[in-house]
Amino acid sequence: IFDKLPRPPLSGSKEWGDPERSYNIGLDIKGQNALKTLDVWDRVDQHCADVKGRMDWIPGSNKPQQLDFIQKFGYSIKVIQRDCLAGCLLEEIHEKYADKITVHYDVECQQVEWQEDGNALLTMLNKTSAKLQNPGNFQIETPFLVGADGANSAVRSSLVKSSSSDVENTVDFVKYVDDNQRVYKTISLEIPKNLRDDLDYSAV
Repeated sequence: IFDKLPRPPLSGSKEWGDPERSYNIGLDIKGQNALKTLDVWDRVDQHCADVKGRMDWIPGSNKPQQLDFIQKFGYSIKVIQRDCLAGCLLEEIHEKYADKITVHYDVECQQVEWQEDGNALLTMLNKTSAKLQNPGNFQIETPFLVGADGANSAVRSSLVKSSSSDVENTVDFVKYVDDNQRVYKTISLEIPKNLRDDLDYSAV
């Protein structure tokens, strides 16, 4: 596994108490069941917060609307910091699959070329070496490639480029204009004692 991000702190790190690095993800029943199927849920669950509903302030209304997740869906949403989830999964890999899975961080896919035998030849950039002004590029050949490399996917771009001359294996994709710029900021709030701490609060 190659990840272009730095290695996350382990799940027990004190960094997870810092609200400035709290980028949360909510796990509904499908996400919870997927992690249970992979036999990693027990570790993840101990770092989750239960969100049992939401409270919304709608524009033009002074009275919030409350939705009970358990009453409507039959389960609560589990919320965890995104990097903490990655840390939990990394610990599971180290403890259960160390002889089968190796994870490399600060490595980014630059391009992919398909060989005559069907294998994928990846050109990778070791960003740590590049920062030290050392040659950071290297290549890997593999018969099976999963390209989960985000919005600016080098794997997708290489697929589209290679398929432009192959009528039988054309790759289609849709790219939307980014006309809705969003800025995220984490703000630490003191919850009043008369408000529940197991709800998702939202104001538009």
